[in-house]
Amino acid sequence: MFLIRPPLAQQPQFAAQIDRSNPLTRGLVFAVDAGIGAQREIITDLAPTVFNGSPSTAGPYRSVYVNAAAADNWQWGDNANATSSPLNGILSGATQSTVELVFRTRSTATTPHAFGQWNLSSGNHWLVQINGTGLVWVAAEDDAANRRRWDGSGLFTANRVHRLILSWRGGSDYTAILDGSRRVLTAVNTAATSIRTNVFALRIASNTGGTPDLDIGVARVWNRGLSEAECFALASRHPAALYQPMARRVWGSLSGPPPSVVNGQTLTATATVSVVGAASTDAVVAGQVITATATVAVAGVATTDTVVSGQTLTATATMSVVGAALVDAVVAGRLLVATALAIPGSAFDASGSAGARRTRMHLGVGLGL
Repeated sequence: MFLIRPPLAQQPQFAAQIDRSNPLTRGLVFAVDAGIGAQREIITDLAPTVFNGSPSTAGPYRSVYVNAAAADNWQWGDNANATSSPLNGILSGATQSTVELVFRTRSTATTPHAFGQWNLSSGNHWLVQINGTGLVWVAAEDDAANRRRWDGSGLFTANRVHRLILSWRGGSDYTAILDGSRRVLTAVNTAATSIRTNVFALRIASNTGGTPDLDIGVARVWNRGLSEAECFALASRHPAALYQPMARRVWGSLSGPPPSVVNGQTLTATATVSVVGAASTDAVVAGQVITATATVAVAGVATTDTVVSGQTLTATATMSVVGAALVDAVVAGRLLVATALAIPGSAFDASGSAGARRTRMHLGVGLGL
């Protein structure tokens, strides 16, 4: 048994944590997921100061349904006290940001501020407004009430779950992705270059702009503008992929031989084979017996022979025995028996005595024949 940690591919039903080893989570400062629980913000573990929602299900997502005619339905912080929550100032003075929403509108007539930080007495700071089937995105409103705003129309369908990713990288540089596809928005205001420095409460589904009729599954904010490539990478994965993977037990063994080739797969490989001492190459295909033609050099022998894979080498050679005037035909694998002239310092005659036979045996073994 061993453990694996695959990325999450479905909305968790437990207290998941942000996976900070995932580069897409860099700069993520706020995250709410109704599957984990609407009563806690994931990063700070803070409870909302106001909550007027009810559990619901929007498609495959556990969600929070908000339809109360109130300015403060699902809120962190206090508009009358900018220091009442550390979430009040998460985008204070920011020059870029990214927002992600997974939501469903139950009616195309609803036009609420779906997500943002704003204060009725001091103006908006940043917001995403669902304007019926259209979008109003104020990426920034600065201290002088200048805005950076884009609008889109005909984007949303009632009773359909949408995933919206909006990235502002400063100035006019933006990316908008809806349900995996890039959308081109219309620039309405272009003056603001930063978000107000006195940001107040963070709100989801306020009735500012219109009474909400929304199911919210996921709401997230980054204090940086994700690149376009990062936006598409985020959109291509399940929203839960940003949470720490959950360990799973897999029963099996990590020892033993490597796994076999996938059933039904034919392995084809082309290679160049080099035989030592030979000038030969051959193409090799999986399952093929290698056949090579080579020149084989036998030590002390002047001979060549054609060699085929699996063949027993047979070589006929002229051998010279040190101190002897003798040549003999030698076949590989054959025990050498030679009748030799007397070798200086040995005690045997030319006809071959017992001593000569021992010497001949020694010569044969020594040559490896």
